[in-house]
Amino acid sequence: ISDDRGERIQESFDVEEPMEISVTQADIEKDDGTGSGSITLESEGGTGSHSFQWSNGESGNPLTGLEAGTYECTISDENGCEESFGPYEVELATFTRDASSPRISIYPVPAREMLCYETISTEVIETSIRDMLGRKVLAGRSTDCIDVSGLSSGVYWLVVELVNGQTVLGNWIKI
Repeated sequence: ISDDRGERIQESFDVEEPMEISVTQADIEKDDGTGSGSITLESEGGTGSHSFQWSNGESGNPLTGLEAGTYECTISDENGCEESFGPYEVELATFTRDASSPRISIYPVPAREMLCYETISTEVIETSIRDMLGRKVLAGRSTDCIDVSGLSSGVYWLVVELVNGQTVLGNWIKI
């Protein structure tokens, strides 16, 4: 560098660039069929705070209220630097029953209008009917019978959540 009198100054500078923006962790919660999935990203690098723009048009972190599907995210820093990440897959929760699950009796099977059940506990938090993809199609606090007359014919799961934290499952057929 020189000034108007011709005097020169020579200096060396090291310019450090920030680390690239990266995702260090992605926590993905499954959708239970009611749009309950979520994605939470942990990011680092870049300059300053980060903003998150998602492929479904939403912004922010975490991204909540998600149906099962694939999502991508573009993360920007305060300098406008961007990096894209994903795809992130929000899966649909499925239900299985193993030998250690509490027992449930479901009747009549097949059912036409009313579906009744008996289990080891009468302390029910929620009773729901789910289709074979795990999507909740009916819900309530029934402790013995449920009106299923409005459901289409098919195979369904009866899911009974008990106050002791256990979930009782049984499949049944609607005609």
